[in-house]
Amino acid sequence: MNYLNILVLVILLVVYFVVHSFLANLRVKEHLMKNIISQKYYRLVYNFFSITLLFPIAWWYFMVPSKLLFENLYLSYLGFGMLLLGFGLIGVSLQQYNLSEFSGVQQLSKSDSPISAELNTSGLNSMVRHPLYTSSLILLWAWFLYRPTDSVLALVLVTTIYIYFGTKLEEQKLVKEFGADYVKYQEQVSMLIPFLF
Repeated sequence: MNYLNILVLVILLVVYFVVHSFLANLRVKEHLMKNIISQKYYRLVYNFFSITLLFPIAWWYFMVPSKLLFENLYLSYLGFGMLLLGFGLIGVSLQQYNLSEFSGVQQLSKSDSPISAELNTSGLNSMVRHPLYTSSLILLWAWFLYRPTDSVLALVLVTTIYIYFGTKLEEQKLVKEFGADYVKYQEQVSMLIPFLF
């Protein structure tokens, strides 16, 4: 029965997101960097681990049959347009980040001392505090409109819930990192949806 396949997909996603958040936790990160791996390699290993853990989820998603929930040509067109918008926004968002630092490559050429970051409130960050997550949400729901199957819906719902709670956890770290500046930024700019939320 397909609901069992969907349940396994949901469990795989939840486990992935729990592990992902656990490893991103500041206390866990500090413990691992102090006792197991230096800061120089942490981000690179974290990214490698995060990507590797996606393979079983992708394998399961593509192996199990999925059921089409509805067919609507106009919603498919809307979904395709939203996919283009989402990819475009991700492209613009990524230009505002230090991809070398994000990937962990920059840390390889640095010492083990912490890398200081600056609070970026320009560009898309002036409209939402997390433009990459907003773009990801657009892509997820666009994908569902374009391919409205039960497995896509499960993936989109679980990931949307994770993005919300994951963003809240990240905000706590950002308040610790940037202090009053980030609190003021929170008061001025929406978290995920411009002017709303």
